[in-house]
Amino acid sequence: ERAVRELARERDAPAYVALTEDLGVTAEGGQWARALVRWVEDDDPDDELREYLTGTPGQDVGLGFDDLAESVLPLLDAVAERPTLRLNFDGPAWIDADRDTGRTALDLVEDLGRVVDVRLGLSPRTRTHLVQTYPEFGDEHLTESGDATRHSRSAEERDGWDAWDVLGGWSPQGGRVRLLANIPAGEGRAVSALKDDLEVDLSAGSVDRYLREFEAEHEFVDVDRRRTSNRVSLNAYGQAAQALISPDYRAQHPAQMELSDDLTRPSHQHPQVQCNSQDGSRGGCPRAPTAEEWVAATGTPSGSAGYVRWLNGEAVDAYRLHRRYQAGKRVDGVTCVDAPIEEFDDGRVAYVSAFEDDLQVLAQWGGPAATLVRVAHALSSEPIWGKVLTREVVGDNLEEIHEAIAEPQLLATLQAGDQLGWLSRDEMEYYAFRDRLHGVAKSLLGDLGRLPDLDPEQRGAVFRRAHGLLATMTKLLDAVGLDVTIHVRTPDTTRLRSDEKRYAGFLEFFRRTVPKQTAYGVHSAYRQRIETREEKLKARLPIELDPEDHTADMTASWVVAGPNADTFVDDISASIGELEEREAVRTGAEEAPRIEIPVVAGGTYAAIKRIVDDVAREKGWIPDAEQLDRLTRILMGVTGTGKWRASPFDAADVMHALGRSNGSRLDASDLAYGISQLPHDRIFPDLAPTAQKMVKALLAAEEPLTPSELQAEAGVSEGSYKRHAPTLETVGVIERSEGQWQAFIEPWWAPDSPRSRPIGESIPEQGVWADEFLVELAFRIDGADDGHEVFWRGATLEEIGEAVPELRPWIELVRVAFRDPPDEVADGRYVRFGAEPDTAQTRLPGSNPGGTAT
Repeated sequence: ERAVRELARERDAPAYVALTEDLGVTAEGGQWARALVRWVEDDDPDDELREYLTGTPGQDVGLGFDDLAESVLPLLDAVAERPTLRLNFDGPAWIDADRDTGRTALDLVEDLGRVVDVRLGLSPRTRTHLVQTYPEFGDEHLTESGDATRHSRSAEERDGWDAWDVLGGWSPQGGRVRLLANIPAGEGRAVSALKDDLEVDLSAGSVDRYLREFEAEHEFVDVDRRRTSNRVSLNAYGQAAQALISPDYRAQHPAQMELSDDLTRPSHQHPQVQCNSQDGSRGGCPRAPTAEEWVAATGTPSGSAGYVRWLNGEAVDAYRLHRRYQAGKRVDGVTCVDAPIEEFDDGRVAYVSAFEDDLQVLAQWGGPAATLVRVAHALSSEPIWGKVLTREVVGDNLEEIHEAIAEPQLLATLQAGDQLGWLSRDEMEYYAFRDRLHGVAKSLLGDLGRLPDLDPEQRGAVFRRAHGLLATMTKLLDAVGLDVTIHVRTPDTTRLRSDEKRYAGFLEFFRRTVPKQTAYGVHSAYRQRIETREEKLKARLPIELDPEDHTADMTASWVVAGPNADTFVDDISASIGELEEREAVRTGAEEAPRIEIPVVAGGTYAAIKRIVDDVAREKGWIPDAEQLDRLTRILMGVTGTGKWRASPFDAADVMHALGRSNGSRLDASDLAYGISQLPHDRIFPDLAPTAQKMVKALLAAEEPLTPSELQAEAGVSEGSYKRHAPTLETVGVIERSEGQWQAFIEPWWAPDSPRSRPIGESIPEQGVWADEFLVELAFRIDGADDGHEVFWRGATLEEIGEAVPELRPWIELVRVAFRDPPDEVADGRYVRFGAEPDTAQTRLPGSNPGGTAT
């Protein structure tokens, strides 16, 4: 098609027919060429014309192999730029085909190869079959000597299709695949680190042998030999090869891979050719999974390593996913986020993600024991030791954990300060240290499976070991400069709350776990202030408090996410506040660092505003203060979950969907593009699904849509369209001009909107109060006839939404347009253990000394 349109450019129909005759396009007595003219002139050719021009052998109408020389081939030969054609061979079909059929098909491939660059997608088995069955074709095109096109290309010119010829012959989950998957681009990794990597899990000799193969034979890597330990990094071809490797270390054919947008694409303009994203079954491209759907699709773990996975995959951008979940954290403490999340296929799976100095762990709530063990196991798993706590980071003899502390003080500091457990001199060697902690993690995972059969004393021992491992790992990661955030996902908060015993266990988990992840320098703050077990108290270093700063730091923060999870704030803070300080500390006989644990709601106005500002500036956009307030209100109005709340994960998705800018001013139209990339059910969450699809389709459209185009793009029926369009127009979310619809994320009536009132049925004026607006809206929306008495008794917006359900989808849109955001102080509590600090150190007022939540 591209060749046809290129040749037709700047030619009228007679000139184009003459050109095709000059080129020798004489198939079907010239009828085929004239059909091409009709194709070029018709923007939407009918199926009959498409079938005639396409054709396959055996049809009564259409072209066969013998007609190629008089039709397609001369056209392709005439275009200015030589096209590339990718042919993916169906292996079983080729192996089963009779030799004459195969020979005819290969003749076609050779004919095409004279006018275009033909790229063949073959499995190793199919390649072997072709070489053996059709030796002439194999010698010419498939062997080392004959495949001139492929083997004369440099590593810079090769891509995933070339790489598949190599990886397709490797054993799935084998050593070569694992090694290649764990080599980064850029600065690369030391060869010694690859030999240490538990995910690579190869002998030193095998690593050396495979790396020589990667460099000399396949040209996947570059090796820097200027250092004590050689460093190896992926070149462009190696990155293309690595992109074919799935998270479970299987090479996937390029045709199976889905390429995701990344953070560095230059713009967010709509593509010229796009697939319908509403419903993959309607003939467009299959819909790519959302971030939540991808994370939830854990499958079934295979082996112990399958229980902990990197937060990445062939269809996702790992950094973008990391930043998405990072957005949920609001404080160094506990953040409770109201957000719809998907339930894991297998709740035993945990994810880890590490970028720069930030480490995220995602685990699904499965009860106190299961959650504790899974999080502790994840932090001491193969991915962490292989990529984060490497020998380079920790040191051959743990000396890098505290660079300023040397032996013999280092051993005492690690044992009695960091509370890393009892260590012998031999166990200070990196491998012994790693294997010991990793072994504890694996044994705890085994204990978890036997937990129902254990007696109370044995169960208590499992909890103590799990708490010890978790505290050890968070302290170790904190010591080497990592900010750790642990996500506890609660997809069914209603069920959790309804079971009194389970909910009590949920709250107790945070009471017993969160305070233990605190440190004051090298000291465990929990052990210094709260611990009562005599044997633990004996294993402490003397502590000296800084009179200017005696507040401990968190070694791990927590994000609790789920529907209405922000309502956990009071209960979690109260539960943590039930802990009692040790009597000696409480009476002043001992000094101890102060522990301060904020428990706050996520998704507040300030949190969403910070996400918009941070990501916008990272991408080169410039939002001024006034514009930032307006954009935050817009985003919360469209995606809000109620009472000045919105999902920070949605906000991150919206902002990361935007392309980079060179200092442009971020505006509502840019935000509209980002919102159009959300799943439809995240746009006005209380709206009917069909109406949500209509709004999403209009936001995603390059141009206004006619009613029929809107129905097709949104995948809704005419009846649904007629039912919802009037309400959407009345509210001002969509507007019609000259018979075409357009969507706006900021209605014209919003006080900050620069647009004026459109022609059509909508509210009468700007500048009214929220309640006045809702009254007017109630009288104009079809069906909103009942419950109006609520307006005359000073009801809240929530009460208005309950009384007049037709208004419920618009309550948040109205709230953020007409009202000011609440004071952030009301969005959280602080749990404090210890003397009150100076006023300047207090971020949320009203606290009391001791283990109290305020």
